[in-house]
Amino acid sequence: MGKLLTVTMMYLAAQASFAPVLEKHMRAEFDPGLTTRIVVGRDDVRGLFRARGWYIVYANNHATDDPYLFYSTDPTKASRYVGAWAGGAAADEGAEIQAWVTQEMPGIPKVLAECFAWYVTRGLNE
Repeated sequence: MGKLLTVTMMYLAAQASFAPVLEKHMRAEFDPGLTTRIVVGRDDVRGLFRARGWYIVYANNHATDDPYLFYSTDPTKASRYVGAWAGGAAADEGAEIQAWVTQEMPGIPKVLAECFAWYVTRGLNE
């Protein structure tokens, strides 16, 4: 079962164009639009999840738990994010996190919701 889960998560990550650590050129590409709407500096974009036109930007805001900001379009062109999530999650809360994301972010691709739920419940600790 462990190998099947690993292979499945690798597939989901590839499908979602998952990039937990942004290269400097990608940070520069996404940061200008973000800094006008949230308090983050150029080097504070910590990660990016992307699938089918939706984005989740993981940012360091130096004030609270690092937020994941959900965008239904390119963050550099969006007037604001659709929703946000911050905090911790236990390894067994994946289904609940995925259900919350799906409910709170209508239209988010299932693969992106799955990938996010896996990452915050299991991926951060691997």
